[in-house]
Amino acid sequence: MVEFTVVVLGVLVALGLENLVQEARFRTDARDLERAFVDDVSRAAFLSLERQAVTPCLIQRLRVLSERVDAATGDLEPVEASSSGFGFATPQIYRSPTRLWVTSSFDRALGSEAFKRIPADRAVEYASLFAQIRKQQELNDAEFLAAMGLAPLAYSQLNMDAEVRADALQQISNLDRHQALIATASEQIVENALSLQLIGKDVRQFLDDDEGFPEYRSEMIAAYGDCLDFTAMERLLTPDAS
Repeated sequence: MVEFTVVVLGVLVALGLENLVQEARFRTDARDLERAFVDDVSRAAFLSLERQAVTPCLIQRLRVLSERVDAATGDLEPVEASSSGFGFATPQIYRSPTRLWVTSSFDRALGSEAFKRIPADRAVEYASLFAQIRKQQELNDAEFLAAMGLAPLAYSQLNMDAEVRADALQQISNLDRHQALIATASEQIVENALSLQLIGKDVRQFLDDDEGFPEYRSEMIAAYGDCLDFTAMERLLTPDAS
């Protein structure tokens, strides 16, 4: 009985120690998961701030296109394409930032033991944010498809009769709708992401980099012009920004 008891106790102690080691590993993995979540959400928050900055430019572009097409009679000369530092096969009539919205860290984590170690309230916040990011990617894809409808305006249009003009105006209106939806979604992502303190610090640290933000700002102004609105980004850099 003594030997049996010693063996049983030894097994129980070994199992207990193994469970403790495994639990510690899961909690370490959970911290790594959250770090990956923060990186992806911080990037999404920055891209959303960028989208807010270019929104006035996109609205202005659509307004000019609409006025020009609406006033067209007879032939329509090619509409001036958006400037770009990249090479494209066709002129770009409407150009929103081409960015990748990443949700891979959250997708891989779902159902894992490490994810179960993240406090429930934070897990819900991450789930909500990544759902918004996925939706933003879908909206961007839809916007890209809608922009394809404006491609003919990059070339001379003969005989801009009422039917052709109405079709072009409908394409512009459709793109304007997508643009408005993306602008609203961007505001929501920024608001929800920055409510998490660590993410707010991450985005601010990127913008506050000695070289990063000034160089980025100059590149964006060169590409889009003075219509850019950096108010949201600059507000985040203020010392009392939340």
